[in-house]
Amino acid sequence: MSDSTFVHDGTQFRRIRKIFINDGVAPWRTVRNTWVKDNDGTWKLVYVNTFFYTETISTNTNRYSLNNALTAAGWNGTDHVDATVTISPGVTVYSSVTGTAAFRVNPALPSLSSVTLINQGTIVGKAGAGGAGGDVAFPGTTDAGSNGLGGGQGIRVLSPITINNTGGVIAGGGGGGGGGGSARNTGTNPKVSTGTIVGGSGGGGGGGSPLSVGAAGAAGTATLTPSPTVIIEADNGTAGNAGTTSGGALRPGVTNPWSPGSPASSSTGGSGAAGGARGAAGGTGGTSSTSGTASVSPPTVTTTAGGSGGAPGSAINGNSLVTLPGPQTGTINGPRIN
Repeated sequence: MSDSTFVHDGTQFRRIRKIFINDGVAPWRTVRNTWVKDNDGTWKLVYVNTFFYTETISTNTNRYSLNNALTAAGWNGTDHVDATVTISPGVTVYSSVTGTAAFRVNPALPSLSSVTLINQGTIVGKAGAGGAGGDVAFPGTTDAGSNGLGGGQGIRVLSPITINNTGGVIAGGGGGGGGGGSARNTGTNPKVSTGTIVGGSGGGGGGGSPLSVGAAGAAGTATLTPSPTVIIEADNGTAGNAGTTSGGALRPGVTNPWSPGSPASSSTGGSGAAGGARGAAGGTGGTSSTSGTASVSPPTVTTTAGGSGGAPGSAINGNSLVTLPGPQTGTINGPRIN
């Protein structure tokens, strides 16, 4: 069956939007389905009652759901839908959480529904947060950097949709950068412990919209247990850079020197990696390093790796249901997955 039915009014063919009938019992009632008998004697479905919906999104919107908009407009949840949604230039549809897409058609609409999206603005998923820098303690553990978090989806659809993205942007959120590893360069004997410990720097947040960028990774901390026999320099790492529309920048590791050693010794925390731009993965955090040895022995030199970068959010999830008529001049940043 065609998704459109037409009648000729004597001058031109006109598309049927609604059919009503008066059965003599109640006021005019909506006809849900219309069938005609073909020349071969076969009954064919020629009309299905359709809910028509048009909307222009003219202000920044968090987590737009077409299903929710249809319900609010009076859709009964079972009629087929003919919907057109336009996102105006300069408007951003975004998500404040990575687990929910910025623009959704979810759950699926009835099978003969038709949805058109005209995007002249920006649709972008929530960006992933940067991973924390590794912590270090004396006495205690020397930790690797934490992984950056993945970005969220731009569009998630479970029903067929035609998208005109000319002049628009569709993007997944960028992945967060991995945190840097912590380092330890110490020595000990029965009377005194000396050396340096330093935490890793936090990873940068991923890229999104100004309303949904990724948070910066926390600085790795360096903790000492107080003791008169501990002469150790301890430095925290630095927090990562928060994301922007293009991702958070790399945060260098902190170097902690120790001059009484022979030769001089130091620890350097791993750098916090940059967060990914829209639709791109975050970088891998840096491995910490040491140089020289502490002034007492036996030395304990420990370096750790940085965390992995977060995966990019998909620009479009449900790509097999999407029609993108060409040519189009818009931008799509990030994976398109079925």
